[in-house]
Amino acid sequence: MSNRVSRLTSVAVLFGLAIAWQIASLLVRAESVPGEPMVPGWQVLFTQTFLTLSDYWLGGFGVAGIAQGGARTARHRSAARSPADAGCSCAR
Repeated sequence: MSNRVSRLTSVAVLFGLAIAWQIASLLVRAESVPGEPMVPGWQVLFTQTFLTLSDYWLGGFGVAGIAQGGARTARHRSAARSPADAGCSCAR
């Protein structure tokens, strides 16, 4: 098998897996918690999931982490919100 055929096969498999994942996300409608799909589609991954990863930023490069009191720099809906984010004046 030539290098070109091998490369094309690899790219075809990658696209096939991406398409299969999207189809699975449309067929499997179950949710792990309300509002969080078990099999998220690409639209969920690129909008909600990647943005919520910013909550785990430890800080650095002159930007304070969320845990150290830094403000969120991306607007997103977080599934795991802290009481302070929800407007709760709970005792800590």
